[in-house]
Amino acid sequence: MDPYVHIHVGKWQDWRSPVCRGGGKNPKWNETNFFDIEVKHRTQMARIEVRDQEGSQQPIIGHIEFPI
Repeated sequence: MDPYVHIHVGKWQDWRSPVCRGGGKNPKWNETNFFDIEVKHRTQMARIEVRDQEGSQQPIIGHIEFPI
């Protein structure tokens, strides 16, 4: 797998990490400042997804959703 992280806050804020090539089931990005996120509306839901870049569908490997 070539995983990456995709973060959504509400409908208009999106962030995506670099792809961890060959990361498999235990990826390590070696990033110190992975994301610095300014949330514009605190009434939004946040969703963090781990996706696999391999293949055309980029399937979701795992996710969590929570209110801010």
